[in-house]
Amino acid sequence: MLSNFEKAYKAYLDDEIDKGNIITYTQQKAINLIVYNASQELLHFKDYKIDFVVDTRDAVEWVEVKGFQTNDWLNKWQLAQHLFYDFIDKSKNAKLVLVTGKAEKMHSKIVKSYYC
Repeated sequence: MLSNFEKAYKAYLDDEIDKGNIITYTQQKAINLIVYNASQELLHFKDYKIDFVVDTRDAVEWVEVKGFQTNDWLNKWQLAQHLFYDFIDKSKNAKLVLVTGKAEKMHSKIVKSYYC
């Protein structure tokens, strides 16, 4: 279920599609956060759902919309930033974006970028 802030961002994306600025987007993309233990065995740490994956003409933007930060979210977000390269399609430019604020006033920040 989307928060009010996520609904406002979805409305923004719908408007951007109507204007032709983006191609498409998906919501709630599941990401498995996998880490290695000391024995180099893969361990499933946690699941993470990024709010939106937006396909623009220039890049694919992985967008997290956050009005209120919790410790659990911050831990997963920090790990997702480190593992971001593992999730992207290497044939396209990719950006990891954090949108903060409130529905009435959003602030967007590119956290990581990869250019192919």
